[in-house]
Amino acid sequence: GHTGRPYTFILGLDDSRFPGAPTQDPLLLDSERRRISGALITAACHRDEAFAEFCCLLSRLRGRVILSHSTRGLADGREQFPSSVIQDLARRAMREEQDAAANPESAGRTLASYVASKQKEALTIGDWWLNQMVLNHGTRNCQAGLFKVYPHLQRGNLGLSARTSDQLNEFNGLVIDKTSDPERVWSAHRLETLGTCPLRYFFAYELGLRHPFEFEYDPEQWLSAPARGSLLHEVFELFLKPFIADQRVPDFERDHHSLVDILGKQIEHYRSLYPPPSSTIYEQECRSLHETVNTFLREESAHLSRTGNRPEVLELSLGLPPLGGGTEWDRDEPILLQVNGERQIRIRGRIDCVERVGGIEGCYTIWDYKTGSPYDYDKNNPFSSGRKIQAYLYTKMLATRLRELFSRETEVEGFGYFFPGERGKGQRIQWRIDELSRGAAIVNDLLTIVDNGLFVATDVPGDCTYCEYRTICQRPQEIAGITRGLLQGPDAEKLAAFQRIRNISQPDEC
Repeated sequence: GHTGRPYTFILGLDDSRFPGAPTQDPLLLDSERRRISGALITAACHRDEAFAEFCCLLSRLRGRVILSHSTRGLADGREQFPSSVIQDLARRAMREEQDAAANPESAGRTLASYVASKQKEALTIGDWWLNQMVLNHGTRNCQAGLFKVYPHLQRGNLGLSARTSDQLNEFNGLVIDKTSDPERVWSAHRLETLGTCPLRYFFAYELGLRHPFEFEYDPEQWLSAPARGSLLHEVFELFLKPFIADQRVPDFERDHHSLVDILGKQIEHYRSLYPPPSSTIYEQECRSLHETVNTFLREESAHLSRTGNRPEVLELSLGLPPLGGGTEWDRDEPILLQVNGERQIRIRGRIDCVERVGGIEGCYTIWDYKTGSPYDYDKNNPFSSGRKIQAYLYTKMLATRLRELFSRETEVEGFGYFFPGERGKGQRIQWRIDELSRGAAIVNDLLTIVDNGLFVATDVPGDCTYCEYRTICQRPQEIAGITRGLLQGPDAEKLAAFQRIRNISQPDEC
């Protein structure tokens, strides 16, 4: 800043280089520093100091200063963006002149970009297009020329316009020449995917789109959620089977050690399949597993003693290969289920636990073990606007199978979820069979969506949080907004089945 040169070039001012991301002191975090004293320096203070020092540097300079940044990293080809310093200084400079916002050149400070003055001077195809747009034809005519050279971009632009239309078309959910397959085998998960987002169902089951398999190593986790769930289900089954054979119920004080032994053997088996990343992570997850099985035994023994129920069958397979030795109630072929008296579907599934209701002959209830959180399950809303249909389907499947095995007087009393995990803390959510009666209409509406080939996206952005097809839809808020427009648009009557599932009134009823 003391050379007196008329021009100074400052390079490398991209967002990853300067002022850089604020790095907190790992020994004393910023939040802890603020609680101790407002005078302590935080990571944000260091960032502000760096910016202030940079401003001091600029104030010492004379002549003209040119700030620049690279738009692409040479090492990995990643796109790079200007530092907040460039943007802030540009805004400050432009505010000095009243007309700078309308005409920056009048202030003598111009944000510039390279444009080849002649076509032959263009180094890349992008430079050539800049020359055509800025110097030869102007930006008003560039789109026609661009579409002429790249017709696929024109098709994409037309598709984007059609996708945002409030009328149904092949870009926002209408599938042409869609035919139903009467031999299709359904599952609760498949129908719940359809109820959550018909477009997701279309990607997964009609087109069969799948992400390429990528092995992901997480140094902070030993077992994935599916592996952890499988381990715990196996432990519960191995523990309860002897009690079913002896027609007795477990007791926490008496049978706790037996359950811990079974868990230990299964942990060792899974450790041989999935080596833990570290002893610390392994021990931490083992403690979590022990806490889960303890909660399971404590709550299960209390539940059976209180109700007089008895576990009758575990891991009942209907239309699926049996697990282990199988059970006498298993069925190789899918269950043929009557829906609303109008149609039949073939459905399969695996029921975690069938309990015989105490004191009532030929009466049973279903329990499904969930090792995750009960957050998405609501006692007052068993179907969650079409997103949850397992309770209804499993009660109907079991009732059909029981009548095949025994008599038509056999009945299923209800369905419940049992959450023994750390987040569930032994919570139970249960519904009587009469509380699930609306499930028939919901299943019928879901099948109508498939029959009509109307696979619109969900109308709730929250449904996209864990969707594997977000890379296709990209903007959940926008996509959900398009669907809400369709549900209130001129073609709303065609989406009547989806409206009924979501409890949305027709536009003329609002």
